Amino acid sequence: MIALLAGIIQDPGSTPLGIATFRAFDRNGQACAGCHSPDGIELRQFSREAIRRRTARHFPDPEPILRFIQPPAPAEPRPFQPARSFLSFATPVQRDAAFAKHLKSRLPILMGRRIDSLAKAESAVDEIRAIDLFTLPIGIPFNQLSEDIANGKPHATIADWLPDTPVSPGYAVQDAYLASPTRENLVRLTTYPNQASGSAEILSRLKYQSLMRYVHFLKTGQRILTKGENPFWQIGEFGRLEDGHPIQDLGFPASVVRESGATKMVDLRLPWYWLGWMFDPGLQNSGLLRETKRADYFVRSLQDDGPYPAHTVFMLTRKLAEQGTNPDHWVAPYPQQFEIQYSFWLLRRRPGQLTAEAKTLEANSFRISLWILERDIARTGQVIRPESQLTQVKLIREELARIGQPEPALCDRVTRAIQAAKPLR
Repeated sequence: MIALLAGIIQDPGSTPLGIATFRAFDRNGQACAGCHSPDGIELRQFSREAIRRRTARHFPDPEPILRFIQPPAPAEPRPFQPARSFLSFATPVQRDAAFAKHLKSRLPILMGRRIDSLAKAESAVDEIRAIDLFTLPIGIPFNQLSEDIANGKPHATIADWLPDTPVSPGYAVQDAYLASPTRENLVRLTTYPNQASGSAEILSRLKYQSLMRYVHFLKTGQRILTKGENPFWQIGEFGRLEDGHPIQDLGFPASVVRESGATKMVDLRLPWYWLGWMFDPGLQNSGLLRETKRADYFVRSLQDDGPYPAHTVFMLTRKLAEQGTNPDHWVAPYPQQFEIQYSFWLLRRRPGQLTAEAKTLEANSFRISLWILERDIARTGQVIRPESQLTQVKLIREELARIGQPEPALCDRVTRAIQAAKPLR
């Protein structure tokens, strides 16, 4: 298909029903290729009825676009949804409980008996790092590729994957990518030489960058991020920062406000945070904010937009394992070492929300951190941010006692090790 499109692009006038139509401007100066991928491959997952109805907003005759898109492919309405579906119980609490039960079969060490040795802790780290986050079923439904209020009030949102204003680059860049969908051409396709003007364009650019990474996956099977850039995560940040601001005040075109029916930004938050984390499980390459690197806002979203306590502890366990043991996920100016960072969870957890499986997950996650931190201090004689970690150990001690799984001796040993180590601040 790519070779065929490359030929069309070289002589667009020879096929008015092909890519020339996809790039034609409507009465408002907009083209399909301004918001969609260069060849509209993602549109093959739409129904013909949806394509016909939405194309009619721009052109009186949708048939050329329908012929260009070709027959729909099997629907995958939620791009990158782990295991291609979510745990479909009615409420976040039920989905979270189902997720914790599922982990028992996937993580027998972490979800098993008390982790009472360094060897078990190291095996648990290896076990959780081996989990493929893209195939692990979760209880968080990702945003759909497309949303449309025509499908009912629940679809009145802009938390989809399609840009709300035209932001795609020039057609020469698109042509180069279609002829050769390489990593380098993908980067060129999703790099903007100038700053965005306003919130609407910022979100549209982030959506386009995310959409093209999904399109690239459809074409090549490769999941690619440029180091230091994570548009999935940044969409979650957009949802956090703009939550509470009326959509009509953010610079979106009146037609988008009217046709989307959207009234809030919160739907952009948790699904995009989780997806961004899947691409960067150590969260050390997704932004400069300390709150990003510690997952503070992510943890808050998991609570406020759920609650999802088991998902939270699983995420933190995997994040700390990656950050503390995987060289690819370490960017600090000093040598890699484990650092306990549960404070936002420990300070914001809600009493009584942990199932038996979630308590096992939490207790063993804490034990892993204590054992691995003690190991690293013994190896290096150093400790990162000792004051913070002493507070963390104190909170862990209290939480373990609260859920009936106390570890006073281990907490005492780690406390003494931190106090005796050389501080790295």
